[in-house]
Amino acid sequence: DKDNQLFAADGKTLVASTSDAVKQAWATALKLVDANVTAKTATWSTEWSAGFKNGTFAATFCPSWMTGIVKDIVKRPFITLGFVAFLMLIPLAVTSTNGMMRKLGRRWKKLHRLVYPIAILGVWHFYWLVKADVREPLTYAAIFTLLLGWRVWKARQRRARTASQG
Repeated sequence: DKDNQLFAADGKTLVASTSDAVKQAWATALKLVDANVTAKTATWSTEWSAGFKNGTFAATFCPSWMTGIVKDIVKRPFITLGFVAFLMLIPLAVTSTNGMMRKLGRRWKKLHRLVYPIAILGVWHFYWLVKADVREPLTYAAIFTLLLGWRVWKARQRRARTASQG
């Protein structure tokens, strides 16, 4: 179902922020947190581990100390954007070892191209974060644009050279 996707059909455009399903999931999760619907089981306790082993845990939304953070994330879009960028960095960190590079093969390069949208989200996050003087985030945006433009230009040159040789 199109509404339950995090990315558009092109596989590049993040649509989670406009997805009704994602918005509804967040709203439901926050209602459950506000209603104090929790197993009140300490993380890493025997009961907690047993719940995962026998399949009686549906999900772990967040520990109780994160409730305030979750509410802040929802209220302030720059936090949401930064958090999404941070979450997108996790698979890159996990797969940055030589062993994972060998295991993933060509898929490693494709996965690590996420660094480009992550960088855009990071600059956007910083721009929204700064209230008055936006010169610094705009400087970072300009640097990123120049570096990305240079990479695109070099890639096109390589393709043109390869096409003229083949």
